[in-house]
Amino acid sequence: MSNNNSINYNEIIQELVSAWYEYVSFDHHKDRDCHWYIETITDYCYDGEIKTDYVVKHYGYIADSHQHDNYQTLEDAQKCLIRTIIGEMSNRVHIESDEDPTQKEYAKTKLKELVNKYNHIDYLD
Repeated sequence: MSNNNSINYNEIIQELVSAWYEYVSFDHHKDRDCHWYIETITDYCYDGEIKTDYVVKHYGYIADSHQHDNYQTLEDAQKCLIRTIIGEMSNRVHIESDEDPTQKEYAKTKLKELVNKYNHIDYLD
């Protein structure tokens, strides 16, 4: 496994979400198709400890809805979010659209490039 200290997961997420937004903008979409969430849940436990967990969520129409629970660290939740977005991108690059094929193909090409760039198990494990 590589050294995760040099990886800025937030920048990767921003790049992926930007490309996803560009892609879904060619089809009819609802605003929520462009929203991906990492929620922080802080609980006071029965034993007196305070516990923080992270939950990854997406409520889309174009992409499937997702909820991935109980990540202990923000970094693990960010990795999950990256894997989730890449998974949706991978699913979409083969779908045909009635929209302008030239523009759609450009957006799909960007998705393919990002999937290839970031779909490396060594830093997402």
